[in-house]
Amino acid sequence: MKIEKKKLIVGILLFLVPLILVIIGFIVLPDKLIVQINFSGNPGNMMPKVLGLILPMVISSLFAFLYISSDERKINNIVFSLLGTLLLVLIFIFNIR
Repeated sequence: MKIEKKKLIVGILLFLVPLILVIIGFIVLPDKLIVQINFSGNPGNMMPKVLGLILPMVISSLFAFLYISSDERKINNIVFSLLGTLLLVLIFIFNIR
């Protein structure tokens, strides 16, 4: 199986961006993360830092790997990988004070 150069670069970026966010998150975010905010703007659910950062990273990494390893260009793998990255961004937004 030969992987196209563009596909490999996109897949690596889909993996590296969330990885960088996770590393920064371990440094700057609190030990308990707000992962949900209710309609009034108050924290809804909280999660330990490790779980709150690793779960979106796993989603992003899994779908980045599926994108690279599949023979077809499936846009849904990119979308789900970006969704994991979006979850990380939202965790930063909810928790930066």
